[in-house]
Amino acid sequence: MIETVKYTCADSTLLGNFIENHDNPRFASYTNDMSLAKNVAAFLILSDGIPMIYAGQEQHYSGGSDPYNREVTWLSGYSTESELYKLVAASNAIRTHAIGQDEGYLTYMNWPIYQDDSTIAMRKGYDGTQIITVLTNAGADGSSYTLSLPNTGYEAGLELTEIYSCTSLTVDSDGSVPVPMKGGLPRVLYPNAGLEGSGICQ
Repeated sequence: MIETVKYTCADSTLLGNFIENHDNPRFASYTNDMSLAKNVAAFLILSDGIPMIYAGQEQHYSGGSDPYNREVTWLSGYSTESELYKLVAASNAIRTHAIGQDEGYLTYMNWPIYQDDSTIAMRKGYDGTQIITVLTNAGADGSSYTLSLPNTGYEAGLELTEIYSCTSLTVDSDGSVPVPMKGGLPRVLYPNAGLEGSGICQ
């Protein structure tokens, strides 16, 4: 899908992207799997285009067809502690930071670097400031394993941070990154050195 959109549209970086809107049932009305919701939100924010979060999506609202998908947002108390809110905030923070570090980030076209039956990894950004996003459809029951991720463009020995868990990783001698996967959660990688002063995982 990523490649199809990229080569079919005149400029995929100008598309407005959304998962939910007021005309369609919310994502959580189809499944209450929080891991899947987190993967969807990560893709929305960290792929090409202009991410649009429909009010209440960050609170995992689950309304079905109109008008039930138009829940009033204040019922959540505007919680900043909900799981999905925290992931949306972290995703937006690293995206904003990458834009500040790399003037070409927004126009660099996202591309898939790895894919298997349940996982896709994508890269956005030029060498040294690229964000690597790993997504999975395994869901919350997904197993724990280490994904040896190739084609990241990171140099051997480079220290990375996984943004959602704030854990440190090191690029292997062959250039692959050992990414710990657990519970069907998405992973986002960024070079440690580029995070200095950002407040992200610090």
